Amino acid sequence: MAIEPVRFDDGRAMQLVGIRRMQTYGGMRIGIPEQWAEFEQWLPLPGQQGQVSYGVMCQETGDGFEYMTGVEVSDFLDAPAELGRMRVPSQHYAVFAHTGGIDSIGETWRAVMEEWLPGSPWADAHTPPFERYDERFDPVTGEGALELWIPVVPKR
Repeated sequence: MAIEPVRFDDGRAMQLVGIRRMQTYGGMRIGIPEQWAEFEQWLPLPGQQGQVSYGVMCQETGDGFEYMTGVEVSDFLDAPAELGRMRVPSQHYAVFAHTGGIDSIGETWRAVMEEWLPGSPWADAHTPPFERYDERFDPVTGEGALELWIPVVPKR
């Protein structure tokens, strides 16, 4: 699958609140949709900024990674204690489009991380990449457009 960024963007710093959970590569096809369904019950959150949701990857382990389902908030003060918090730094991003069903998003991630990034003039910036879900995505059907934001720096 050949893939190229739809644009590059200087993303601003954000504060996210949501559910943080370890997901295994073998179980994520079930675990991540369950996590999103659980998170939808919390919305809207106090201080929520807009309607965009984020799926953030961090802390990769040998067999999985931590995944956060979250929304941007104005501050952490009124966030429910049961939910996790994450500060996303301002960063330069390569932005990729994913269209179609959510069940094929793994193919898009693989194409970006295993094909595009190694062959590009960019390197991983080692801050969390994320999925950005706006009004074009239907969480009920799992269909529609979303974006993958990959933090990058020029290769040396």
